[in-house]
Amino acid sequence: MLFFSRHHNFVSSHKNALWHLYYFICQRLDIDSNLRYNLSQMRHIGGYMLDSDLNAMASCYLFGGMSPEERRDAISQLHISVAAYPAGTVIVSPDQFVPALYHVISGTLAVTQEKGCTPVLMRLLESGESFGAASLFGCSENYPTTIRSQTAVRVAAITEEALVHLFLHYPEAAIAHIRFLSEKVRFLNERLDATTGRSVESKVSKYLLDTYGKETCHAPLNMSQVARNLDIGRASLYRLLTQFSGEGIIDFARGRIRILALEKLKRKAYKL
Repeated sequence: MLFFSRHHNFVSSHKNALWHLYYFICQRLDIDSNLRYNLSQMRHIGGYMLDSDLNAMASCYLFGGMSPEERRDAISQLHISVAAYPAGTVIVSPDQFVPALYHVISGTLAVTQEKGCTPVLMRLLESGESFGAASLFGCSENYPTTIRSQTAVRVAAITEEALVHLFLHYPEAAIAHIRFLSEKVRFLNERLDATTGRSVESKVSKYLLDTYGKETCHAPLNMSQVARNLDIGRASLYRLLTQFSGEGIIDFARGRIRILALEKLKRKAYKL
């Protein structure tokens, strides 16, 4: 009994290290990627939360309308699993998706969409943001984009069953979920408008706002990817970025960008 207790404590305290070792061995032995992915999902079943993870979950939109006490009680009652991934790991993709609401606890994720053989950057997901909500409670088993870790990340997952339990016991969470989905619909409508009926300047401005508006430091920008994503010429994109840089709206150099004047960029995006 004493041996079991010591063994259990060792496994619990070294769980992340053991899973990283497992993933490294799978890669070295060239284990089938689908099998590796399915096995890695076992981690979610037994995943545990650190105290810092519990605090980070408070930023999830589900709990925004709750008091601190309600938020703490709701999170403690949920089965929330947490997984740590190294940089460059595919979290979800069109053919690799476990239905759940995912919340970024720490790190940065890149959302890309395949256009031909080249992935196109759609946006970046930072700590405190969620994804997967629109693909819950549906019939499709595929995810529309690929989400890959740009840095080492910790991601929490809440299953559909756990969400139903939350909605039944905390109606304010269900209302927050509806609002979140409504905001997604509005965002997609604006994105569609930005890539169809707008001028090139407005398209680029809106794209920069959506993709880099929350960045506080320089972020990478792939000219070819952005041009394909907006269906404009690479030369036109370069001219506009150079113009914006000259106007003091952005700082753009050596493939990295930072927004300096957010309000000016908004006026160009929405022609205010």
